[in-house]
Amino acid sequence: MTITPEGHHRYSVAEARRDFSAVLCDAEAGRTVEITRRGVPVLAVVRAQQLPSASGPGFRDASAEWIKDRDLAELDLRPEEVFVRDKSPGRDIEL
Repeated sequence: MTITPEGHHRYSVAEARRDFSAVLCDAEAGRTVEITRRGVPVLAVVRAQQLPSASGPGFRDASAEWIKDRDLAELDLRPEEVFVRDKSPGRDIEL
């Protein structure tokens, strides 16, 4: 493992495979971990809370914002037909 000038911890694929728990510990501690293949960064491991989708708006909020910024009549969309959740139980399957 090396530390980049940006402060990221860098592991080769072989190092990450051999000591994956250290990769996880680094990410859990809030450090960005780079995984390299032949010296080229190919993957970054970060805490889930650092991902935009984990801290951003949920689908309901994002879709409400999208609807608010659009003229649905111009798009020929009727909210009562398009934005309705199907409450049926779905299909029966055999397990």
